Amino acid sequence: MTVEWLRVDEAASLVHLYRDHEDKNEDQDQSYRGRTSLFKEELHKGNASLKLSALQVSDEGEYKCLIEDKSWYDDITVHVIVEGLHEEKNLAEPLQVIGPEAPLVAAAGEDLVLPCFIKPSTSAVDMTVEWLRLEEEASLVHLYRDHEDKNEDQAQSYRGRTSLFKEELQKGNASLKLSALQVSDEGEYKCLIEDKSWYDDITVHVIVEVLGSHPVIRMESYDNSGGINLVCESRGWKPEPEVLWLDREGATLPAEDTQIHRDTEGFSVKRRITVYESNRFYCRLQQKHHMMETDITINSKCL
Repeated sequence: MTVEWLRVDEAASLVHLYRDHEDKNEDQDQSYRGRTSLFKEELHKGNASLKLSALQVSDEGEYKCLIEDKSWYDDITVHVIVEGLHEEKNLAEPLQVIGPEAPLVAAAGEDLVLPCFIKPSTSAVDMTVEWLRLEEEASLVHLYRDHEDKNEDQAQSYRGRTSLFKEELQKGNASLKLSALQVSDEGEYKCLIEDKSWYDDITVHVIVEVLGSHPVIRMESYDNSGGINLVCESRGWKPEPEVLWLDREGATLPAEDTQIHRDTEGFSVKRRITVYESNRFYCRLQQKHHMMETDITINSKCL
């Protein structure tokens, strides 16, 4: 895929570009030269985070992360505040707890960070940080109080899977790391931060995607008009994936409507296509943040 980081000002400027398995920073904005990098070993996990070294005052602002494939793209905007710029302003600002407005989406088995911060940046070392799972009755996910974790009453399903970034508490970062994500972790979480004379909270929504079986392509039958009917199948997805047929150039091909079936193991999907010429055909299954594909080569002997 292509990963592009842009600085969003009056005119967008290039911060970092990764394309065709390498960095392509010939057109990178001069002020970012030598200060940006991706975590290349994490790209196969879908981690396109940018490391910006030696932060400068001029780096404050909005950045766009755009990820693009042949037939898909999506982006987010990230706002960066450089500490030290707003000390006078911060003195008059009321404290508040902030976090993501959009749901967090991750696959089962992955680790997930649930963001939670005090704004303006204020140490939470001496405060109480409580993470709760919101269901019919709130259950304790993680509790930090009196400078240590207090998880005696933690819900059993979270034992050994939660942690705070202790070295970040002094910066007001009370984010929770939830390890080895489970399907049952999907739902709403509350981050509550409390001091002697103040408290605030936010709610974070978590969606757990389950990746299904690797797709399988079968040659099902010959069409009366001289084509071959191919069918692509996979099962065990959550939520149901989009199913696409593509040619070797990555162009999307017309196909029958996707058949979707739901059972206790998740969603099973099946989509057929009729092909009339030699080519390599790809069946791609994709959720919002995850993708699988397989291919089959049809040569002239088959037609």
